[in-house]
Amino acid sequence: MNYRIIPVTAFSQNCSLIWCEQTRLAALVDPGGDAEKIKQEVDDSGLTLMQILLTHGHLDTLAQRRNWRNITACRFLARKRR
Repeated sequence: MNYRIIPVTAFSQNCSLIWCEQTRLAALVDPGGDAEKIKQEVDDSGLTLMQILLTHGHLDTLAQRRNWRNITACRFLARKRR
């Protein structure tokens, strides 16, 4: 399993790209910021994005959910509201 930290905003917010070296299947964790730019970084790495993991409900990640749905067919995983 590999990972890379990707800065996503000017406010030192980051998302994580994690992937399997053998299968090249990947997931993003909390991808706020510019969805197109992050997706390009995934594509440039030769990875196939399978999942987006949302660990919290901050505005930077929730605001980009619709953009991610428009540019990828991957699954979103998040915890249920309490």
